[in-house]
Amino acid sequence: MSLEPTRRLRSSVTGETYDRPSPSSPTRSGTEVWLDIDDGSRLAQAPWRALCPPRVLELREPTLLTLRQLPAGTDVALLSDSHLGSARLPRRAARAGIRIDRDLIVVPSMSSPVVVLDNTESAVRHFWSAVAAVPPGLTWASAPLSVALLVARLVPWRWTGLLSPGRVLIGSRL
Repeated sequence: MSLEPTRRLRSSVTGETYDRPSPSSPTRSGTEVWLDIDDGSRLAQAPWRALCPPRVLELREPTLLTLRQLPAGTDVALLSDSHLGSARLPRRAARAGIRIDRDLIVVPSMSSPVVVLDNTESAVRHFWSAVAAVPPGLTWASAPLSVALLVARLVPWRWTGLLSPGRVLIGSRL
């Protein structure tokens, strides 16, 4: 029997219960969340879940200690909704031995996701050239939005991932 605290979870789809380790120390930011990603519910609030393997562990702004405590082979989805977090999260995952399979950008933010795209050059360029558009109609915001869209198409594609606060890394613990 392990003395490490565990959390009993129940899948909302299958009804099966299972144990998952809980973090043993409080986090610095206090924003860490351990959630069960089920097989399809809550996709409207978190569309990146459709891209995750089943029974993946979702961690929001995890600490390095928490990531290192995960058992080998654990599938994880690491979430960040802060501008600094989008740069910090991959470094923290690499230091903790997390193999990243997918790097996703959530636009405009994690709390109100509209688009989820891969953080690759082709996906970001396609988003700015074919998906993002100024709303139709003549309003006071049309000109500034047109200029902002033109600038977004001209700047290096990596800036989208750096400037967008929503970031999801999908991978597994080595």
